[in-house]
Amino acid sequence: MKKVNNDLVLVSKKFVAEELQKKFGDIWNEICVFVYGSVSYGLADNFSNINLEVILPDNKFSKINSIITKKDGKEIKIDFSRWSKYEEYFPTFPKNCEFSFWIIEKAIVLHDPSGRFQNIKEKVNKYFPEDIWKDKIFEKWFQVSFNGIKKALERNEIITAQINKGKMIQAVMELVFLLNRQYLPPIKWLHRLFLNLPHLSKEIEPHLNIILEIQDPDEFEKENRLVNEIIGRYLKSNNLLSNEKIEKPWMFV
Repeated sequence: MKKVNNDLVLVSKKFVAEELQKKFGDIWNEICVFVYGSVSYGLADNFSNINLEVILPDNKFSKINSIITKKDGKEIKIDFSRWSKYEEYFPTFPKNCEFSFWIIEKAIVLHDPSGRFQNIKEKVNKYFPEDIWKDKIFEKWFQVSFNGIKKALERNEIITAQINKGKMIQAVMELVFLLNRQYLPPIKWLHRLFLNLPHLSKEIEPHLNIILEIQDPDEFEKENRLVNEIIGRYLKSNNLLSNEKIEKPWMFV
């Protein structure tokens, strides 16, 4: 996997030097180019392509569709954005920015002569301010606490139950990422990277596997309670939420 990753990074650098510099020569010193996706996460395999993002000055940016091309037999997808897309994240930290922050944190920067993107990365690497971090923890905790699975099982609505199980398990894993002070990866890598987290993941994961298989409402309630207790203890022992927010989250929404 490491060799595949390195090979794709080399192809990316070659493409930037030989193709993109020609295309954006007149504003070359004002733009940034970075690799994102499985290559930047160190997870590339033989099925991976290359994802590049080009950040343009706001006054030179217009709606540009993604481009798919090839270099040395490797497929490359190029997305375009404007500087303000990333700089607007600060200092407000809008809803769901943790997904974009994962991309920024892991980005392999190929061209950033102004250092503008590096400045953004440095802000992202500091993680969320304490109050915003705790707000995001509570939001995920609420999603974990109220999932609608038991009632769907009681009504024998199996497909609805499975849909809700997926949402609940995703919320649990994303909450554990936040508790580990990490941003949220794309869904396709969520479980694989969840298992590498230092806190809670290995304790919780067996229960998630059981929940996936359970069709009995009472058995589900038992496993669901165990997951909630594990997370609740962690929240309390680390003073991350008040007891009321942990035990009665519905009172705060």
